[in-house]
Amino acid sequence: MRRPAGVGGIYQKGPSASLVRLPAMLHLLVSLLVLGSAPHAAVLDSGLLLEPLASPAGAHASLPNLVRGADGEIYLSWVERLADHEARLCFSTFGTEGWSEAREILRAGDLFLNWADFPSLCVLADGRIMAQWLRSGDDPHGYSAEFSISADGGATWSAPRRLHDHDGPGEHGFVSLVAMDHETFGAFWLDGRKMVGAEPGAGEMAAMFRSISADGELGEEQIVDSRVCSCCQTSLVRTPSGGLLAAYRDRSAGEVRDIAFSQTVAGVAGWRAPELVHDDGWFIPGCPVNGPRLVAEKEVGAAVWFTGAGEGGGSVFLARRLAKGPGYGPVVKVDDGLPMGRVDLVPLAGGGLLVAWLEHTESGAEWRLRRSGAGGLLGESLAAARVPAQRASGYLRMVAFEGGALMAWTQGGAEPGIGTLRVRSGH
Repeated sequence: MRRPAGVGGIYQKGPSASLVRLPAMLHLLVSLLVLGSAPHAAVLDSGLLLEPLASPAGAHASLPNLVRGADGEIYLSWVERLADHEARLCFSTFGTEGWSEAREILRAGDLFLNWADFPSLCVLADGRIMAQWLRSGDDPHGYSAEFSISADGGATWSAPRRLHDHDGPGEHGFVSLVAMDHETFGAFWLDGRKMVGAEPGAGEMAAMFRSISADGELGEEQIVDSRVCSCCQTSLVRTPSGGLLAAYRDRSAGEVRDIAFSQTVAGVAGWRAPELVHDDGWFIPGCPVNGPRLVAEKEVGAAVWFTGAGEGGGSVFLARRLAKGPGYGPVVKVDDGLPMGRVDLVPLAGGGLLVAWLEHTESGAEWRLRRSGAGGLLGESLAAARVPAQRASGYLRMVAFEGGALMAWTQGGAEPGIGTLRVRSGH
């Protein structure tokens, strides 16, 4: 049983929580410009600028992910579906001229492509890149998490290897990667080896971790939590003190599935006992496919997540790390009343935060943004892109960049593609 690490809830919205407010007509004009992929930046009421960027991805692209490497570069990865059931995993880097040409990591006909569980990259300070993806197994419901490492900027890649020791059937995925130091990657994933053969609802998915050297040598597997929700995204970050912080959706014996976190301390072996970010009390006898996201910077630490607890159909909550102690402070509701979740979170300059989530609309859904100032006040929500309210719309991903952020998401339609956007500070 997890003990809650947060304290009571705070609901903030309305004029008292707004940073800046524009006249309604200007707000509408801004939304139309941005949603229509206008060629010019649109000024938003929060003092931000949205600047569309040309995407490096090809046709039938989806499953984008963004990461800032320890080398200081920003990397975008995605998957392109090809003919004859093949797909390829690609990446690009961001520079002064925009995104670089796409570079291929892997091409195969047995990749396991899931709208909610997608490949990602991690980059060490010397530029060595680790890529992870999923590969289908003989079991129709089983798949493995694999990885490869490049020591030459993505020109060549090591032979693929399984991330986990288990070689049998079962689900292994929702991998989060982090650069632990100059020579070591860290991987946190959901491992379903103990769910194989169990009665429906009786098996246990575990949250596991291991280190991987820059040369691909695997460290010992560690169980962080032996019973977690089976298909929600994980989040893993390095803390300013040099430890690791992981968050995921927990699963109690009574089918309450709230967000938990666990952490390590630099120089001390093992993971601390998991705690709840906040005691939402969401009873749900199934996986909602909605995981948390973390920020752990010197100026600000925070978590954002979706919960279906309470009235109204759900909430996107934001909680900041306590200045003293291991837990999180009061929760703030950041959605607009009809959230689908699928959250992301990045730090802004001066201790601020930028939150992204998917919100239901009359015609489908919108990726929306909201800024949380250093003092905790919220700006008005900002519509960044319209997408179908479907699984195929996937997840938007962001990365902090020059006081603002870069964003990437799957554009809907008969031929999906990757949209990218830069969020600049207008101050």
